[in-house]
Amino acid sequence: MALKNLTVLMENYGLSPKGSMIKRNNDFFAEKLYDAKIGTLIRSGESLAFTADRGENLVERHYATLKLQKESQRKETEKLSLSDLESIHKAVLKKDEPIISFFDEFYRYKLIYTGIHFEILIYSLNGKDSESIPAKLSTFLNIEDFWKEVTADPNWFMALSIHQQESLQPFVLSRKVIETLNSLKKEKELSYGQHEKIYAWEKVFIHPDLKAGKVKQFCSNCTKEVKYNLRYPKYICSICSSKDKYSQEGMLLEFYNTDLSGGLKIIYKDIHGNVLREDDSKAEFLCLIDGKEFTAQEARFGGIVIQKK
Repeated sequence: MALKNLTVLMENYGLSPKGSMIKRNNDFFAEKLYDAKIGTLIRSGESLAFTADRGENLVERHYATLKLQKESQRKETEKLSLSDLESIHKAVLKKDEPIISFFDEFYRYKLIYTGIHFEILIYSLNGKDSESIPAKLSTFLNIEDFWKEVTADPNWFMALSIHQQESLQPFVLSRKVIETLNSLKKEKELSYGQHEKIYAWEKVFIHPDLKAGKVKQFCSNCTKEVKYNLRYPKYICSICSSKDKYSQEGMLLEFYNTDLSGGLKIIYKDIHGNVLREDDSKAEFLCLIDGKEFTAQEARFGGIVIQKK
């Protein structure tokens, strides 16, 4: 196999001519790409030696990756903050068209803008949830006063349900709703049912152009901000996951994935770290961290996730 001269190609890209291709078993070659200034390895890889089309080499793949990253960063900078979203949609608010529609056990409500002020219209529901002629329930000079009235009840997100299909201009309220729900998630001990209700509200107000990280999630142990993950609303951060975990009997625990078939492997240890036994018969397991109860289970795509019970 003829070895390709990576030096010239790297110099053309402005990188260090410090690269290598290693022949192995006459079937594969490996490449390594280094940073010019600090000499560290950027990436490495291997390819079949005998193919009609060699495909991209490491330099080409590296610059393709950089191009994608730059494009992703550009798109992210063009996305909107919550304040931007509010301002843009306030400016184009349509008269007499429902901003949001929501309901409780007995009534359906619609918030509209009259061109002068905001009104809540109330509809009676019959057994089939069809609507009667609406009556005006409340009037507000601004949308902030409306939201203050809704959230005056600390249990508003459980008592009221949002109607997504009939909420035609929701993004004018995105900042208020999302910031309120972010605070709830950080400050309150919420059940899984409450998290489901929060998400039912949340998803109506998440605009496709909203900047990442504006909808928050927090570690259920220390309340540190964690990556947003709807599937695991009460998962704990990496720092809390690394803390000692104990069984209810006081044995030290470690959790792993089983090798091939997937699942949860529980390792019991004594206080000196000696393995006492292993168990892979359970789908999830109760453990104690900082004296509080959590459950460990296999994550959907591998790994172990630990959530507040």
